[in-house]
Amino acid sequence: MPFTDRSDLFARIDETAFNRFVIHSMRQLPWLFNYGTPLFVTDPQLLCERIETAAGVRAEITVEPLLPLVGTSGTVGLDFCLQITRVELDFHPQNVIQLPPELAPLRPRSFAFHASVCAGIACPEPRAFTELPPPVHGVEGRRKVDFRPKPVPFKEISCFCLDVFATGSIIIVGPEGAQRLIGSVGGVEIVDIAPTGLEDSLECYLRSVLQIALLPRLAVPLNAVVLRLMDLATLTIFATPSAGSLVNPLIENDAISVFVNVRVSP
Repeated sequence: MPFTDRSDLFARIDETAFNRFVIHSMRQLPWLFNYGTPLFVTDPQLLCERIETAAGVRAEITVEPLLPLVGTSGTVGLDFCLQITRVELDFHPQNVIQLPPELAPLRPRSFAFHASVCAGIACPEPRAFTELPPPVHGVEGRRKVDFRPKPVPFKEISCFCLDVFATGSIIIVGPEGAQRLIGSVGGVEIVDIAPTGLEDSLECYLRSVLQIALLPRLAVPLNAVVLRLMDLATLTIFATPSAGSLVNPLIENDAISVFVNVRVSP
């Protein structure tokens, strides 16, 4: 059955095109994948991984505040960097990403995600512990100091890299007129973290960040007035409801397809 037998239009994105787009984005827009404190802006050689960019593109990073030290009332912090060095997407059937046993096999109508993440913390010099002023405690004490955190002099950058895997699906949420295409996280796995309790806590935190903070920002609105034809008619796009053999959106054959209808109104 042709895709448009049950809908007016459909859009299709395959995993190869998406992964190519990500590679080009990492080289053209490095600040979306590299984060760090001002230390790493002034001296990018300290980053855990060298930033590869396209010709003419500066290896810029997104500036982040210092990592606060617990117990110092926010007056002292450590320099750090966070870099996403690889991103891959695999639409069912699984043939791009080798999932860890905890997430395999990839279920039908689902996708797999893999990212390599490197992070580094500026480990303080031993003398820094004796030269720093004592932490300020209490509300009154905090009012008497400059509340901007100060960096701790460091000895070296301690780096580590992790492989993060996730599975999920794409769903349509909201009523007609406010529909969005959004990702839904199924499982998350961080490789080679011990003990188990630490791994579970980190995976819980990462799953929450993805579902609550990141994926809603990447949601694609489907309801949109796309064209006003010479003040005679308006074309409005809305998602085709799933029914019978039509699943919307549909993930299969290494691609995602989204089916929409078009309404013409005065």
